[in-house]
Amino acid sequence: MGKYNGAVVTTAGEGVIAQALRGTKLTWTKMRASSVAVAASGIKALTALTGIEQTADITDASVYSDNTVQVSARFSSQGVAAAYLIQTVGIYGQLAGGSETLIAVMTAVTPDEM
Repeated sequence: MGKYNGAVVTTAGEGVIAQALRGTKLTWTKMRASSVAVAASGIKALTALTGIEQTADITDASVYSDNTVQVSARFSSQGVAAAYLIQTVGIYGQLAGGSETLIAVMTAVTPDEM
């Protein structure tokens, strides 16, 4: 079973979250799994992931505290033509009237194989 670092909010994600805190509706949209490892030092500047192998809809989002949100999605092996390692997971959301944004990124300590 894989192990992942905690999610790091991107600079673009910080802007989205700030607008949501001011009252703009935020919808958590997708998670995308990538086979490309991302260096921790480059996460804040990311606006998109490369090497996307799968996309899953976010099925649930819960706020637990002022600084903790849990989002859930399920990746299925159905339709996966070739095995790959899930090195990076991107969490995406969209403000009302805005475009989808890469809000946070999780990187693998030990990647899962799909």
